[in-house]
Amino acid sequence: MADLSLVAVLSGIVDALEEVSWTAALSGIAGIAVGAVLNAYLRYRADRAAARKELVEAIGVVADQCIAAVIDLHAVVVAGNNSADRWKAIAQYRREYASVIALEVRVFREFKDRRVRAGFRKITNRLERFRNLVADTEPVPDAKVELAQSWVEKQLSDTISFASTIAGINLTDPSRPIFIGFRRVTRQDRKVLSFGDEPAPWEFHMETQVGGMEDKDSQAFLAHNKPKVESLMCTVHNRPAHIYFVGHDRSNIAIELETCCEEFARQVEKKLAGGRKNDGLREKSQKPRST
Repeated sequence: MADLSLVAVLSGIVDALEEVSWTAALSGIAGIAVGAVLNAYLRYRADRAAARKELVEAIGVVADQCIAAVIDLHAVVVAGNNSADRWKAIAQYRREYASVIALEVRVFREFKDRRVRAGFRKITNRLERFRNLVADTEPVPDAKVELAQSWVEKQLSDTISFASTIAGINLTDPSRPIFIGFRRVTRQDRKVLSFGDEPAPWEFHMETQVGGMEDKDSQAFLAHNKPKVESLMCTVHNRPAHIYFVGHDRSNIAIELETCCEEFARQVEKKLAGGRKNDGLREKSQKPRST
C-alpha cells in the first residue's frame, strides 16, 4: 500500500512538471538554491559576530587573571617566603599564561584586523616582561611594579577597544536627548546619568557647575575658595567635604554640600561664608546633604 502511495505522489509530481515549462521549474530551483546560500551566509555572519563578542570578553578576563598571578608572585617575593612558594606562584602564572596563548589562536582566527592581532601579541609580550620583572629573588620596588602593571593594562585596554569596535560592541553611550520630566535638570540628575564616577568619600573635592563661566574664571574662583576648606576634616567621621558651586550664571551661584553629617556641613558653610562678597557668591545656599 505504501509503495502504491509513493508511486501516486511521484506520478503527480511528473504530471505537474509536464504542465509547467522547464524555464519556470529551473527558476524555482535556482531561487531555492540562492535562498539557501543566502540563509547559510547570514547564519555564518551571525555566528561569527557572536564569537567575536564572546572573544572580546575572554581577552579581558584571561589577561586580567594573568596580571593578578604576577602580582601574587610579587607578593610572595616581597614576603620573603621560601623558594617553594615562589615556584608555586610562578607555576600558577604559567597556567594562566597558557590560557592567554590558547586565546591567541582564536584571536587570529576571528579577527583579521591587524590592530587587534598586533595588540594581542603585545599583551602577551608585556605580560612576560612583567613576570620577568618580579620573578627575581630580590623584591622590586612597588612603584616599579605599579608602573609595569599600568603598562600592561594600557595595552589591554587599547586592544579591547579595537576588538570591540570590530565586533560591533559600542563602549560609549550615543548622545541623545533624555527626558527627565517637566522640571529643571539638577546636579543629581547629571550625576546619575554621567559615566564619570563621583569623588571618593575620603578625598576632598570642589568644583564649579556654573553656566557661562569660562575655565580661567572657574579656576580663579576655586583657587579663591579652596584654601578656606580643603584642610577641614570631620572630627567624628574623619571625612572631608564635597563642595559644588552651581548656578545658571555668575550672578546666581549656590553652594551644594555633600558631607558625612549636618554638624560638619555647618562648619564648612561657616568657613565658606568668609569673604563671600568678593568671590561672586550671593546669599543663596541649598540645604547641605549628608552622605
